[in-house]
Amino acid sequence: MLSISMKYSTRLTLWVATLVAVLGLASCADARSELVERTVTVGKMEREYRAYIPESAKNGQPISVLFAFHPGFGTGKGCVDQTNIHRAPGAENFIVVYPEGFRRSWNSGDCCGPAMRRNVDDLGFVEAMFADLQQFANISPDRNFATGFSNGFAFSQ
Repeated sequence: MLSISMKYSTRLTLWVATLVAVLGLASCADARSELVERTVTVGKMEREYRAYIPESAKNGQPISVLFAFHPGFGTGKGCVDQTNIHRAPGAENFIVVYPEGFRRSWNSGDCCGPAMRRNVDDLGFVEAMFADLQQFANISPDRNFATGFSNGFAFSQ
């Protein structure tokens, strides 16, 4: 009976140690990145985004950007809270950007919401964010990525 008890005790200890390590890494990621909240102008429209700039971006080497586009009716802040991509292992190698869609939507061409109906220039928004991010880091010209959920995924393709 003692060996079973020790077996579960060992598993519990390993589980707690793993949890502590993961939570510790997550908090370290925040300590190694700086949150910047920015506004850029696209045409006559002001657009907002938040970006997590890792310490590694300050070394002058080209760094990649990862855009995370929220779902329709979502927000960039909600995407931060739901995904925490900037805390993932390896995130120190990317500037992670969480943009705000126009009236909570993206113009993905054939789908959805106010951004499509008003033919909002979301590609111009992405270009403006790239240009704005240049003041924080040497942005890689060819190794940048996008992901998203639902309407954000449709736009990211």
